[in-house]
Amino acid sequence: MSPSLSPLDIKFLELFAQTLLASNCFSQLILGYGGRNTFTLHLRATPTQVHAKVIEAEYRDNPLSQLVQKIMTTRAASSLTLKQGDVSFQMLGFPLPHYAEGGFVIFDSRDVAPEFPEDAVAFLRTKSYAVCSLKDPLIQSFDGYQRKVDQLKSEMMSMCFEFEQNERKNVSSLKDKLKETDELLEIIKRSRNKLYKLFDNISVGLCSVNRDNRIVSANRHFAVMAGKKEVKDVIDTPIGRYMNLGTQEDVTDISDCLIGQAFESHESVSTVLDAFQGKSGVYSVELFALGEQGVSDEVGIFVKDMSDLAATQRSFQDFQKFAKKKFETMGSLHKEYQSVVEKHKMLMGKYLQLTKDFESMSHKCSTLQVKYEQSAKLLAKDGMSKLLAEKVELQRKSREAVHLLTKQKTTVDNLMTERGMLLENTAEGYRKILYQMTTFTNKIDSLLSRSSGLNTRQLEDMQQMLQTTNGGIREVSDRLGPLLQMINTTRGLMADMSTNQNFVASEMAVENVDTIENLPALVPVEAESVPYVPSQAPADAGSSEGIQLFRLNT
Repeated sequence: MSPSLSPLDIKFLELFAQTLLASNCFSQLILGYGGRNTFTLHLRATPTQVHAKVIEAEYRDNPLSQLVQKIMTTRAASSLTLKQGDVSFQMLGFPLPHYAEGGFVIFDSRDVAPEFPEDAVAFLRTKSYAVCSLKDPLIQSFDGYQRKVDQLKSEMMSMCFEFEQNERKNVSSLKDKLKETDELLEIIKRSRNKLYKLFDNISVGLCSVNRDNRIVSANRHFAVMAGKKEVKDVIDTPIGRYMNLGTQEDVTDISDCLIGQAFESHESVSTVLDAFQGKSGVYSVELFALGEQGVSDEVGIFVKDMSDLAATQRSFQDFQKFAKKKFETMGSLHKEYQSVVEKHKMLMGKYLQLTKDFESMSHKCSTLQVKYEQSAKLLAKDGMSKLLAEKVELQRKSREAVHLLTKQKTTVDNLMTERGMLLENTAEGYRKILYQMTTFTNKIDSLLSRSSGLNTRQLEDMQQMLQTTNGGIREVSDRLGPLLQMINTTRGLMADMSTNQNFVASEMAVENVDTIENLPALVPVEAESVPYVPSQAPADAGSSEGIQLFRLNT
């Protein structure tokens, strides 16, 4: 026996297995031949699998080896009764000298019956001998068929060769055309994949509906809008379940609805809905027939959620009203600002006049000091009467100067304090308006950045309006800087004036302490000098365009 199986041998073994498996009276078939120290298996077959392969094994202490040795020794049918768990079964074997020297076949009754019935034993023996006796004729027949097949293949190859020789020129041209066709198909395939990807990933809802008012196809965004996880969950569901297009969910008549209008007119039909899948909002819907006019079986539906855009437009309208009101308020503040400037100029004039008065009073005090020294000399020369008269006159003028200084100092302090508070309130009003308008501008910028539904024209109009508003904010900021500087200058002047007044009053009071004891004491009025300076607001309070918002730092 050859150590390997030829294709013809394998065909015979497969035929042998299929013939015996048709009896359905065993669970496993083993075919092979035995030797002195080893045995070789050629076939192992079950109702579900036929495996033809050479497997050589040594005799061991197992049921298969024992049964093969028993068959080889007795040269007759043999069997073994085995038990696996609580199930008993039988292994039955016959010698097959027609297959090979020392040939045998073994059947296994496991999962079929505890043992083989007598009629089954007789059938398996007869069928095995009959099929094996036909081995050589069958192999010869297989070989004859194979020869015929090889001959037909040879003739076919010859015909193909002749055809190739006769059609070589045409084949070359055909190959070029096929190559072009393949390239064109590849381009079409890539384009189709891109379109499918675009259809499935675009951020608008797309679907198609048939004449029965049911969804045929949809993209992922439409499924998400419909509250589904997968596209397959919306396929073959009525479109009326998700949006009102003039037909109810369980109605298939579309003659009077928007879908029917798209079918009949074969033109685009647009509408705006206030709800989708029970969710309130603003939804733009467009319907268009798919296919040729008169033969369309589907209508495409385009759904866009415009709720954010509508909210942005409402917010921008509110902002326009707010900005208009604030600009009107800023107009009145500007008038008040001009009034403050005029009052500040007047205050500066009064301050200059008071400075001149203080210089005159200082000169008078110096003159009185000289006279006082002369009086002291006269007193030393016994000019008592003249000295007393001059001293009384000196005390009277000093008392009048102190009273006038105190009165003027109080008036100037009150005036300066009043004007300073007016300037501070004006600046504070500007600051609050700037802060509110910049915060509102930031809100509009944020809404515009999130609104993907704006077209280019709308976006340019809104940005132009924002630039105009930001220009107004810059103008107010430019006005606020000089006003804050004016506040600081006024406060410095108030502090200097108060210091000079206190100094002059204290000197005059010391010189006349014995005659002015009943005068009210001068209380220094020190202005609270807290500089107001422009500084940039926090990063989250300014706009994305870098407009500097001034605030008052204390």
